[in-house]
Amino acid sequence: MSYEMKFQGSFSFSNKKMAQKAIQTFKENECLDDSFIQYTDLHLENKNIFINVDGSAPASMWESTTDLISDLSKNATDGYIDAFFEQEEGEYVLRILPNGNEIELGESKNDVGASDEHQVDDESVSSEQEKTAEKFDDAAMHGNIKLVKKYLKNGLNPELALSGALAHPQILKLLISNGAKPKLHLRWAAQFGYLESTQIIIDLGINPDQLDPNDFFNTTPLMMAAYHGQVEVVAALLKAGANPNKVDLGKQHALFHAVLNRQKAGRLSIISKLIAAGAKTKLRDTGNKTPADIVKKYQYTGYKEVLKLLL
Repeated sequence: MSYEMKFQGSFSFSNKKMAQKAIQTFKENECLDDSFIQYTDLHLENKNIFINVDGSAPASMWESTTDLISDLSKNATDGYIDAFFEQEEGEYVLRILPNGNEIELGESKNDVGASDEHQVDDESVSSEQEKTAEKFDDAAMHGNIKLVKKYLKNGLNPELALSGALAHPQILKLLISNGAKPKLHLRWAAQFGYLESTQIIIDLGINPDQLDPNDFFNTTPLMMAAYHGQVEVVAALLKAGANPNKVDLGKQHALFHAVLNRQKAGRLSIISKLIAAGAKTKLRDTGNKTPADIVKKYQYTGYKEVLKLLL
């Protein structure tokens, strides 16, 4: 089975200098080779940069590529680029706007035609409930434990504030004591480097390789932490028994995600920890690439030090 992702659209810039800078950013940070995505159109015309990209790619390249498109959009004044990902259930579409803003346009083609029954009648009720849920999560995110307790006392589901609570371990513990089960939030705690919250969730007996059923890329918490340079979280997950050789939909394990980390901070340390934990350095992904192959292609700052660890 091949996994398709496509990028189509255009961005407008206030002047040619900004547009040329965007093109240079795209080319210099290119993390795509011939086995991934091939450019069919990338050029400057007046004040517009037009991009029409089409090709096959391992699923795990989605995050790094959409990050790259977001970088491209930072100086844009208008336009958008749609990112499409084909899956068996249908097509997932993400629209990337200027300044890195994103809008999810759809999860699956199979959702089209779903019943709208009762939509109008329930709209005002659901809208009010959503506002309350947002306020609850916002209180948790800002560490307002007094307000969080008030919402809990009023009978709100503690699950609604889990995302916001990850940055505040005390509130996370409060929600758990009130029945919240944060097993699907381990990936997010890992991604953002919330070490104490990661440990709290692990100590509940949650599988350190816990997958999110809504994530069709099958990325583990360890992969998320490795990609985002979260050294301490990587160490905690490995200590808890996370499998460094578990692969995602693109057949890439955490070591691939670590070498794809475009931020130099923490990269060498994470790679060393993964290899020490038994990560296979010769593993090949769906593009028949090893981690070393990818590093050789990118040649980002510090790549020679990375290769010394891999070879």
